[in-house]
Amino acid sequence: MKHKIKVTETDIKNGEPSDCQRCAIALAVQREFPLKKVEVRTIANDDMRLCKDGDVYIALDDKLYPFEDENLNHKIYTFIDRFDMEYGVDPFEFELEVR
Repeated sequence: MKHKIKVTETDIKNGEPSDCQRCAIALAVQREFPLKKVEVRTIANDDMRLCKDGDVYIALDDKLYPFEDENLNHKIYTFIDRFDMEYGVDPFEFELEVR
């Protein structure tokens, strides 16, 4: 099932840079899944290391959901990078497919 996730100005204001459970994207996902533990992860080489470059996953209760669309993955990764570096970011929305 696809879920529309809206990262709002409030999420950006209240989110904590470099905190995978309290960043702006995690706060937005948490609204859609209030009973789940939410984390935003960047993973490379299938070894679960956090890294500078890689694929973005949303973890719901430790089950990973990737972004299969490369353009969307890049857009979200860029948002995370800019948010963590405390550059300006704008609200946006994306679809998260949860099976």
